[in-house]
Amino acid sequence: MTREGPTSEVTALDGSVDIVFPESPTTGYRWELEGENDRARVTGSIFEEIRSSERLVGGAGMRIFRLDLSGTEPLRLSFGLRRQWDPEPIERRAVLVVFAS
Repeated sequence: MTREGPTSEVTALDGSVDIVFPESPTTGYRWELEGENDRARVTGSIFEEIRSSERLVGGAGMRIFRLDLSGTEPLRLSFGLRRQWDPEPIERRAVLVVFAS
């Protein structure tokens, strides 16, 4: 069963936006953009570990997606948190992208 997470709103500047989700990739679960969208193209996806005084193996961090966007109308994107071999995500989050005027 997929849990529906919160909907976020971000503002795109100059046709691009960074979207950030918490992630612990050593669990096997990773965020991914769901579905095809001709207005949004992922140009990069990196994982940044949360820095702390203790070095924790398998620690949590943040998944950062860089997207190039086209158009000026608001755009709703869906991201799923899933393991590569699972057909359904365990969580899904919606992101509403609005464009700076």
